[in-house]
Amino acid sequence: MTTAAGAQQGWLVSGRFSQLEEALCERVRELKDGRPLAPLVVVVGSAALRTRVLDLLVRELGAVANLEVATLGRFAADLVAAARGEPPVVAGAALRERIARRVTAAHAGELRYFAPVVDRPHFAQALAATFSDLREACVEPDSGWGAAVAGRRTAGPAAAPPDAAAARAADLALLYRAYCDELAARGVADGAALQRGAAQAVADASCAARVLLFGLYDLNQAQDELVGALLARGADAFVPVPEGLSPDGLPGWDVARRLRGAGRQLEAPPPGRDKDLLRAVWSEAAGEKRLVGDGSVQVLSVTDERAERREAVRGVLAAVTGEVAAWDCAVVVPHGDDVEPFAAALREAGLPVACRVPDRSAGVRVLERLCDCLAPPAGEAFARRAVVDLLAAAPLRVGVEPGEAALWLDEARQAGVVAGAGQWEERLSARRRGLEYRLDALTARAAAGDGDEAVDEEDEVVARAGAVRLRLAATRGLLGAARALLSACGDMPSQATWGGWADFFSSVVAAVFDPATADEARDAAARLRALAALDEEVDLAEAVAVLRDLLAGSRVPLGRVGREGVAVLTPLEVRGLSFHTVVFAGLAEGGFPVRGRPDPLLGDAERRRVAEALGVRLPLAEQREGESLLVFGLACGAARERLVLLAPRSGAADGRPRLPSRLLLRLASWAAGRPVGLEEFLGGEPLRPVWRSLAGAPPLADDVVWVDARERDVALLLSLCSAGRHRAARSYAAGLLAASTAERRFGAWRAARSPVPGAWDGLLGPEARTALAAAHPFDAEMHPTRLERFISCPFSFLLRDVYGLQPPDEPDDTLEMSPLEFGTLAHAILERVYNRVMAEGLGHDAARDAVVTAWREGCAEAEARGVTGAALSWEVRRELLREDLLETVRRDPVFSAAGDRPAGVEWRFGEAAGRPVVLPLEGGRTVRFAGRLDRVDETPEGARVIDYKTGAGATERQRIKDRLSVQLPVYRLALRQVGEADYATIACLYRLVTRRGGFADLQLPEDEEASTRRLHDLVAAAVAVVDAGLFPRATRQRCEYCDVGYACGVSTWARVRKCEHELLEPVNSLQSPGPAEGRDG
Repeated sequence: MTTAAGAQQGWLVSGRFSQLEEALCERVRELKDGRPLAPLVVVVGSAALRTRVLDLLVRELGAVANLEVATLGRFAADLVAAARGEPPVVAGAALRERIARRVTAAHAGELRYFAPVVDRPHFAQALAATFSDLREACVEPDSGWGAAVAGRRTAGPAAAPPDAAAARAADLALLYRAYCDELAARGVADGAALQRGAAQAVADASCAARVLLFGLYDLNQAQDELVGALLARGADAFVPVPEGLSPDGLPGWDVARRLRGAGRQLEAPPPGRDKDLLRAVWSEAAGEKRLVGDGSVQVLSVTDERAERREAVRGVLAAVTGEVAAWDCAVVVPHGDDVEPFAAALREAGLPVACRVPDRSAGVRVLERLCDCLAPPAGEAFARRAVVDLLAAAPLRVGVEPGEAALWLDEARQAGVVAGAGQWEERLSARRRGLEYRLDALTARAAAGDGDEAVDEEDEVVARAGAVRLRLAATRGLLGAARALLSACGDMPSQATWGGWADFFSSVVAAVFDPATADEARDAAARLRALAALDEEVDLAEAVAVLRDLLAGSRVPLGRVGREGVAVLTPLEVRGLSFHTVVFAGLAEGGFPVRGRPDPLLGDAERRRVAEALGVRLPLAEQREGESLLVFGLACGAARERLVLLAPRSGAADGRPRLPSRLLLRLASWAAGRPVGLEEFLGGEPLRPVWRSLAGAPPLADDVVWVDARERDVALLLSLCSAGRHRAARSYAAGLLAASTAERRFGAWRAARSPVPGAWDGLLGPEARTALAAAHPFDAEMHPTRLERFISCPFSFLLRDVYGLQPPDEPDDTLEMSPLEFGTLAHAILERVYNRVMAEGLGHDAARDAVVTAWREGCAEAEARGVTGAALSWEVRRELLREDLLETVRRDPVFSAAGDRPAGVEWRFGEAAGRPVVLPLEGGRTVRFAGRLDRVDETPEGARVIDYKTGAGATERQRIKDRLSVQLPVYRLALRQVGEADYATIACLYRLVTRRGGFADLQLPEDEEASTRRLHDLVAAAVAVVDAGLFPRATRQRCEYCDVGYACGVSTWARVRKCEHELLEPVNSLQSPGPAEGRDG
C-alpha cells in the first residue's frame, strides 16, 4: 500500500474540521473523476474520526469503489506487513514495561544513580514511558544523547567527574541501549519502530494507492518520517486548526510545508454567534463583538461533580427533547476515568450512550476474583470471602438455587473455613455431616409430633426442618463448587510461560463456570499472550500482577460514536467529530486542562539539551499549556449549535473548593476587557449573558428539563412547602407514594423534630398494645439478660425481643477475636476444668494442669471454627488467656477455704430443664425465668453463685452500685426455689477472670430478702412499662456500642431532648438507681 511513483503533487489545506470535510469530499470526487476504480486511502488520527469520515463520504458521495479509511497506526502496520510478508509483533504498554523491567534487572549491578530505586513498583513503568518518548523522537542509542543529558557537549569518553548528573545520564544511556537491543532481539516493534518501518516501506516500494492524510496535526518525529515519506510521494494533507489560529508550528503542517512550500489556508467566517467568540480563549481573533446570550453557549457553575453529572444529563435531555437525535449529542470529560460515571448518569436518565468503558463482563469479573483467590494482596490463598465471591461472580457449570448461594458465606463461616485449600474439603464436609444429623433429628421429632418445637432455646437459633434443609443444600452446593475449583487449581504450575498461564486461568474458569463465562474469560486471559515474545517463565504472583493490570486497563466499546447513543469522549477523542450539542465537563482544578508534570527520569531541562544537541523534538511538560488551548479549541469546534461548559466549585468526596479552569478565566478576562480574579469570576458578572450559577436542583418552572421524576417531585414539594402549604404537599405526596407510605415518611420527619415522644419513638398505640398483649414478652420465660436489656434500653428490647431484629452478621476475618467469641471460649475452658474438679476431686495444682489441657482443646476448637482473628494477634491473646485463667484458678478460694467445693457447672434452670422458677407479682400475675448459672459452690455458710465475666466489669459494677442488677438476684432466686439443697445463705458474685478486670470478685452486697424485694420491684415496674406500650429510646449507656443502633435512626440530641418528658416518667423511674440497702424498697 504505497503511493505511485511520479504521482502529481497533492493538496495541502488547513482550516476548521468542517471546512476540511468539504475539501476532502471535493478532493475525493476529483481523484475519482474518470478513474472510479483507482485505490484511495484516507488516513485519520482516531477510530472515532474514521467512523465520522466513512459516514461523511457515504453521505456526500454515495458508494465509492476502492476507498479505504484507516487510522495512522493501522495504516503503518499494513505497510510493514506488506513489506515483510507477515504482520509485525506490536509491543503494547504491558510488553514494553516488562522489557524495561528485564533490562533493569539484568543491569542492576551496573547502575549508580538509579540503584536505590530500581525495585520501586512504578520505576519500570516510568522508564518505559521515557524510552518511548526517546524512540518516538528518533533518538538512537549511540547518538551521544547521554552526554547532552549530563550537560556535556560531546559524546566522548566520560572525562567529567562521576557526579550525580553524569551517573544519571550514564544509567539512562546504559538502560536505553539495552532496551532498544531487547526490542530488536525479540523481533517486536513499538509505535516508533512501526512508523519508521512504514516510512521505509513507502520509500522503498511503490503501489497503486493514493493517500489522503486527514486531521493529522500533532505528530511525533517518528510519525513525521512516515507522513513526510507519504507527502514526498504525492499524498494530500488536510491539517485541522481551530478558528483564529494559524497552522504554523503544528508538526503536521510544518512537515508538509517543508516538502510542498505554501499551502492553502481556508478562511473562517466572521464570528456570528456567542459560540464563535470562544476563539478568544485560544487566539486573539475574536474582534470587538461581545457575548449576547444567544443560547449557543452556556457556562454553568455547579456545586460539585454529582451536580455536574446531572447538569450534563440535563443539557443532553434539553437537546433530545427538542428533537435532536441522541447520537448527535456528546459529553466531553477530562479523563478516561470520568467516562464511566457520566455514561452511567446518562443511562439512568434513559439515554443510550456510545463510549469506551471498563470491561465488566462476567469473564473479566471471574478472572479478577480468581486472582484475589489465588494470590491475594495480603493473607493466605483461598480465603473464605475470596472463594465465595469468586463462586458467586457468574453462573456455575452446575446450577445452584439463589437462596442456597445467598447462604454460602455464612455456611463457610459456620464451618470454620478461614483460608487455605485444605480447610474447604475438611470443614465443609464436617459441616455437611452436622447438618445431616440435625435434619435427621428434626425429622424424627416431627414424626413424633413435636417437630415444630425449638430443640434448645439457649442454642444459637435452631432452625426448623425446612431451614436446616435449605442450609444443607447450600453447604452441599458450596462444597461441590469448592471441590471443582480446588481440583482445577490442583494442576497449577509453579512457573509457566505467559501462554501457559493464559491456558491455566482459562481452564480453571472452564471447569467451574458456565460455557459463556468460560469463553469470555478465555478471551480476557488471552491478553497475557501479548507477552509471549519475551519467551520467559514466571511464577503465579507475577502472572497475577500482570493479569490484574491488563484487566484493569481493558476498555470495551459501548455503542458506536456518531451512530448510536450520546457520545462520552475525552477532549482528544472528540477532535474532528461534529455534534449538534456538546457538553464539556470538568473545567476546574484537577479536570481540564491537565497540568503537565515533568518526567521524573528525564526532566524538561535535559530534554531541551537533547533536542538541541541532536536536532530532535521531545515532548516537554511546559508545552502542555499551548497544547491544551489547541485541544480545547478543536473540542469546542465539535459543537455545531450549542456548547455547555461545566465548572464544579468543589469536590463531591471531600467538599474542598476547586478553582475554575484557567481557560474559563481567560474567557472571562476577554469578556471583561481586563484580568478577572476568582471572586469576580464566581460572581458571574464578566460572563453574565451566558452565565448560570446553580446551588442545587432547579426551582419549579414550566421550562425546566427534569433529569428524572424524583428531581421534579422534590422541586414541587419544596415549592409547596415554601409557600406554607404543608397540607397540599402532604396530599401530593400521598397521591405519589400511596397514603400509607407518605404518612410514614411525614410522620418520621415530624417525630425527629418534635420534643414530644410518640409512635416514632417507641410508644405503641392502642392497636399495637392490643397485639402485644396477645404475645406479651413476660408471658414467656424471661432470661435475665433480656430483662437487663429492657431496663437499659426499652427500644433495643422492642427491636430485638419483640420485633425479632438481629444485628447484621458480617462474617469477615478480623484482626482480633470478637469479645463474644472470647467470652464463650473462656467460659468453655473453665467449664471443662471445674467439671474435672468435681468428677475427679482435683486439687489446686491438678486443677491448674487441667486449665492448660482445657485451654489447648478450647483454642484448637476456636481455631477450627475460624473465629480467632489474625494469627499474630491470636498468638498473643491465647497466651494471655492461658495466664489469666491460671491466675483465676490460683486465686479461687474453693481450693483454699476449708469446706468449699464446686457443686454445679453450667447449672440450668427453667421449664425445659425441669427446674421452673417463678416470681409472683401483685394481682395474681407471675413472671417465669429461665437461664444458666456458670457455677455453684457449696460452702460451710451455704452456697456461692458465680458468673464469669471476661471484660473490665464496669457495667457490672455500675449495676450493682445502682441496684439495677437483675442477673445475680434471679440466679439466687432460682437456686433458692429449685436448688438441690436448702442453703442457709446464698452469696452471688461476678468473677472477673482476666487482667482487664483485675481478677476481682464483684459481690452482690444485699441480703437475700432485700435482693428479692428489689428484683420484685424492678420486674413489676418493667411489666407495667410494657403494659403501657412504652419502648422509648431511653438509655444511660453509650449508644455507639449498641448492636442494633443501625435501626435506631435518631440523633443523640433528639433522644436526650425527649427523655425527660412526662410521658416517659415510668421508664425514667425504672432506670433510676434504687434506694440504698436497708431503706424501704
